[in-house]
Amino acid sequence: MSSSNYIAGSIGDTDDFDPIEPECQGCGEYLDLHQPAEDRPEELLGVCPECNEWYLVVSDAPGGEELVVKIMKAELIAAARLVNRISKRPA
Repeated sequence: MSSSNYIAGSIGDTDDFDPIEPECQGCGEYLDLHQPAEDRPEELLGVCPECNEWYLVVSDAPGGEELVVKIMKAELIAAARLVNRISKRPA
């Protein structure tokens, strides 16, 4: 399995650094983690390198564990883009 660890916690808070390794709910592969918003380091985008599922990963969820929520399958996003292009065609 491939793995991208993310260290949860804030800079200067060395006692609370814990690597998180959320897994895909579909295939169990470790998610590749991305931080889209620099000002919200606790909110990450997780992408499964195996089946391309997308997840919102919140690293400061209550109880000390990360919260992993599936966002949307890549196929649905592609279908939505196609429908959007078709609906914008002149009649």
